[in-house]
Amino acid sequence: MLIAAAPGDANFDGIVDVADLGILGANWSASKATGTASALVPEPTTMAVLGFGLVCLGCRCRKVMGTTRP
Repeated sequence: MLIAAAPGDANFDGIVDVADLGILGANWSASKATGTASALVPEPTTMAVLGFGLVCLGCRCRKVMGTTRP
């Protein structure tokens, strides 16, 4: 006898429940751990935005500090 599994039924018990979520979560973590190292490297755009923000912050601090000097 062949039983059709419901979508999301990871343990094939015929019910989609928290046990299936646990199996999904364990496999999700395992697949992320064995992923490529390039996923850990930030995109160049992120670095550019961070750099731009630091430059703007530096200019603002310099402007504020420049007005308080005698």
